[in-house]
Amino acid sequence: MSEIPWMEKIVIRPPLIYGPDVPGNMRRLVGLAKKGRPFPLGGVHNKRSLIGRDNLCSFVSLALEGERASGQTFVISDNEQVSTAELYEIICRNLGVQSRLMSVPEPMLRTLLSALGKGKMAERLCDTLLVDATKAKEILGWKQVKSLENGLRETVLSYSEI
Repeated sequence: MSEIPWMEKIVIRPPLIYGPDVPGNMRRLVGLAKKGRPFPLGGVHNKRSLIGRDNLCSFVSLALEGERASGQTFVISDNEQVSTAELYEIICRNLGVQSRLMSVPEPMLRTLLSALGKGKMAERLCDTLLVDATKAKEILGWKQVKSLENGLRETVLSYSEI
């Protein structure tokens, strides 16, 4: 194996990744919307950073092009941030199904989930998680290649078997 002289570790810390056939929480959210299940997060006013698979891949490719990223840690995300409720609404719109968003007050939702032993789930659904990708843009000149709306449309359409 040949060594690349400038190659050092590069740490990339993405938030929730979405994209066609990406497993995990996004798949579950699409499944809930598709099945017409009520979604009780209308009373939650958080903001979340996400990154599309295509956007993450474009960043990784750029980071490996030269020495500028060497030894650096990057948090990376799409430019747009959405609440969990807004994400659900976008998913419903792209599925062509009616949103079943319910407005349960956040403290009540957190209490209920905690009582059910799902306190960590409450955090993932209700907390704000924003990351700042400025470093990636300034050091590497990275630009998002696909909008959140377009990336989510492709994601939703890829989960046809749910």
